[in-house]
Amino acid sequence: MKRKKIGRFFDKSLLVVTDPTGTRLHLIGLTVPIFFENVCANLIGLLQTSMAAYYQDGYFVLITSVPNQLVNLVLSLLAMVSVGLSVLLSIRLGMGEREESRRLLGSALYVIFGLSLVVCAMAIGFARPFIQWMGLDAQSGQFEYAVLYFRLRLAAYAATYWVGVFTAALRCYGYPKIGFAASLVSNAVNAISTYAAMFLFRVPPASIVPWLCGITLYSEGIKVAIVCVFFAKRKIPVSFRFDKRQAADIFRYGFPASVANIAYTVSQTVTGAILVGLGDDVYKTKQYVSQIVYFVYVMGLSIGQANSVMVGREFGMDDKERADRLHRQNLRCVVLINVALSLLLALFSEPLMRGLFNADDRISELSRAVFFIDIAVEAGRGMNHVGQNGLNAVGDVLFTTVVSVFSCWTCSVGGAYLFAVVLHGGLTGMWCAFAADELFRGFLYYTRWRRGKWKTHEFDRAKVKRGNLS
Repeated sequence: MKRKKIGRFFDKSLLVVTDPTGTRLHLIGLTVPIFFENVCANLIGLLQTSMAAYYQDGYFVLITSVPNQLVNLVLSLLAMVSVGLSVLLSIRLGMGEREESRRLLGSALYVIFGLSLVVCAMAIGFARPFIQWMGLDAQSGQFEYAVLYFRLRLAAYAATYWVGVFTAALRCYGYPKIGFAASLVSNAVNAISTYAAMFLFRVPPASIVPWLCGITLYSEGIKVAIVCVFFAKRKIPVSFRFDKRQAADIFRYGFPASVANIAYTVSQTVTGAILVGLGDDVYKTKQYVSQIVYFVYVMGLSIGQANSVMVGREFGMDDKERADRLHRQNLRCVVLINVALSLLLALFSEPLMRGLFNADDRISELSRAVFFIDIAVEAGRGMNHVGQNGLNAVGDVLFTTVVSVFSCWTCSVGGAYLFAVVLHGGLTGMWCAFAADELFRGFLYYTRWRRGKWKTHEFDRAKVKRGNLS
């Protein structure tokens, strides 16, 4: 009897998907490299913030963390191309459409190149009002440093945006380890160089911002080289001809799916700006807590991304029943993982805060209650990561977009202002609003999937061959 219950909760056969081309995808084989790639992508932010907390008595924490929120917003906007590519490429490979996949990848490269030029030019041109909008006083000594950091950071990333397209394609073709390896090497170089600049060479404060951005440019260049070399070695088929219909499909599926992520990033940016007005200690505490809890939910995020690739492949093969069981199983596992890890973090949060960020008694006290509230946040976030990625994988992107935008701006931003400012709840009140946002979205995504409306979303193979997936 017990064995039957365990079997219903976890079915080993759902760990593997084999498509018509013979490509074999394994959930663990996809999740582990994606996990380490995600960790590497955000570990450098944690390390730089930690080093900045010790360098010049934490003077540069705001100078780097405030612009980095805007940088993440720009990256989220550009990520729509790789998101759209992942959705369409997984389904088309499941259908066995090799030629369409080749043309799709080539069109994605043209789209990301043009979009990155426009977005970066606008962001750099409006850097000053953007930083002011974030709540940093234009008369403060930190303002000009923050503007310079924002502009140079975006310029350093300018040549690397399109690598995300290559990485997304490699995942869909069953090569997730390449992105992880490139991120690992790049971030190791970045972390070591940052430490050397701050504590070995003792670069003066007036020069530290150009140094940090130069280090980013150098380390990202290494990442570009690694991904390009392995992309060529794996001989991923790509057509370098621009196809308008393929580009339209990328925006059709990538934009709504990315709007959900953009809405979340914007909401976090706005709530960060709200906290700037409540004092440096409160803002720093939010940045420190946010960077630590990322490493709690990153496993669930990685499973959700792997789930997207596998569900899309099953959907493309028209095995919707198996896609349903795979998605539900991953959802259960992620929620359990998130709750367990966030509970452990709450129990050991104080030594982490003091060791990583040199936190004083005030910051440690502020963060203690937040970490316990975060258990509810991570339960909802796990439902979101699997639910949103799963719905996007089968083309149900409009629903996730509407829900995410509505919830982020009502529960997250509106609730954060109400609880943190109006009701004087501060950071703990804001985290309660975050919990309401995550749980609300998670419940709606779960309900949407359970009702099975996504199963009626059909893809006409004849239209696929003409390059018009709808």
